[in-house]
This record gives sequence, structure tokens and C-alpha cells, in this order.
Amino acid sequence: MSDVDALQPLYLDGPSGALFAAWHRPVETKRGTVLYLPPFAEEMNRSRRTIAALGRAMAARSLGLFVLDLHGTGDSAGGFEDARWNGWLADAAAAIRHIESEGERVIGTLGLRTGALLALASAKAAGLERVLLCQPVESGRTYLTGLLRSRVAATQSGDGPRVTMAGLRAMLAAGTPIELLGYPLVPELFAGLDAADLAEIGAGYSGQVDWLHLTTRPDEALPQRSADAVVRLRDGIAGPFSCRTIEAPSFWLLEETPVADQFVIETVETLLSPGKRAAA
Repeated sequence: MSDVDALQPLYLDGPSGALFAAWHRPVETKRGTVLYLPPFAEEMNRSRRTIAALGRAMAARSLGLFVLDLHGTGDSAGGFEDARWNGWLADAAAAIRHIESEGERVIGTLGLRTGALLALASAKAAGLERVLLCQPVESGRTYLTGLLRSRVAATQSGDGPRVTMAGLRAMLAAGTPIELLGYPLVPELFAGLDAADLAEIGAGYSGQVDWLHLTTRPDEALPQRSADAVVRLRDGIAGPFSCRTIEAPSFWLLEETPVADQFVIETVETLLSPGKRAAA
């Protein structure tokens, strides 16, 4: 029998209700399992096809991928209005415990976009040996500011009431949920993501960190903001670090896109490569 993908859909007990997961497990020789933590809102749904392909490719190389739906998302219990940042961190910890209870070794985490913030925090808290940050959101505050600006801009051309950045933040501060990207965003989730900073989270982490930058123009340098974030993170961790550019589309933004094959290939190769400290 070869090391092929045996997909196991399952529910596990989470701190706030049942959590759904899809576990891509190799049938025979195993190198361990990686916990995948998804991006925010619709980015999670748009990335599913490529992440499923990644799970199959990893299983073919004797690596497991545990794809978790966080509380209030996907097929897990609760609605998005029930989601909390600390709750999502607790969900990740529950997933790690579940994998280990099945006799499998969790070798690390893999996070896409905002999921990278969760992945690094979870790997550090659990003492895991490595984390992959795929097109990570470096600052939750910067990310949310961009979403708020889009919400403000959308109200400027319509007949409905206009909103401002200050007004939206005031609503959240007063405990009133707002709608972003078609999802109800509660103050508790907003505050947790707003405070999340990749370099601060990673400070002192002793495992291997791999930063994967996706672009359709691989010959271009990293955007300055990302380059600065790479340096801050690299200089703050205690373990090996690498930054790798992959020629691939931003598949988490596209409603219909083919599988990002090069992302899949190079992510698997990164997982199979030994750690080393590299310059940004």
C-alpha cells in the first residue's frame, strides 16, 4: 500500500462546541501532522480548494494536514457572531490535543493570512517545532483598518446612511457589532484581532519559522511593509527563519480560481526541508 491520502472528516469537542475538521492522513509511513488555521471570513471559503489539494499532496509525502473550521465558521458549531479571538486560540489548542490523543505527532502549524497570527501563537504556546506563515497578515490592526476603509467607501456612493472610520470604531467600543464583508463582527473578535501583531506574538519562539510570500511577479522585491515585518519577526524569534517567494496567485481573494499548484508544491518542499536561519 502506498502513502496515499485517507481523508477523515470528523468532529471534535471544542471549548465552545463541536469543531469540524478534515484530516488528510497518509496511510502508511508518517512524518507527523500539521495543523492548518484558516484566514478570515470569505478568504477561508475561497482558499478551500487549494488547501484540500495541499492536504492530498502532503499525504502523498507522508505528512498529515489537519484542516480546522474554527468556532462560528464552516461546519463548526456557532455563528460568526459567536466567534472570539481567544476562543479561536483555544480551538487550535483543542485540535492539537485531539491529534495527539490519536497517537499522532503535531510537528507544527500552517496559517494563511490572519490564520498565520493564530498559527504562530498556537505553535509557540504548544512548543511545536515549526510554523509556516503563508502570506501572513503582519498586523491585525492594519488589516482591520483596510476592511473598515472599504466599508466606509461603500457607503459614500449609495443612498443609505454614511459611516466613518471613527464612527465604526466607536460602535465597536460601545459594544455594538458591525458588519464587515457580509459577516457580523462583534467587538470581542475585533479587539483580539486588532491587538494581534506577528512580531510581538513570535518574540522568543524557538522553533523554525518559514514565511511564504506569494506573488505573480517573483522578480520584484518584497513590499516594504512586508520586508520590515520580516526583519522584526526574524530578529525577535530564537529559532531558525526563512523567507521564500512563490510565484502563485492570491487564491484566497478569487471567487473561482484553479488550484494554486506552485503554492502546493513549494509548501510541501518547505515542510520537508531542514530549518536554517536565512536573511530576509
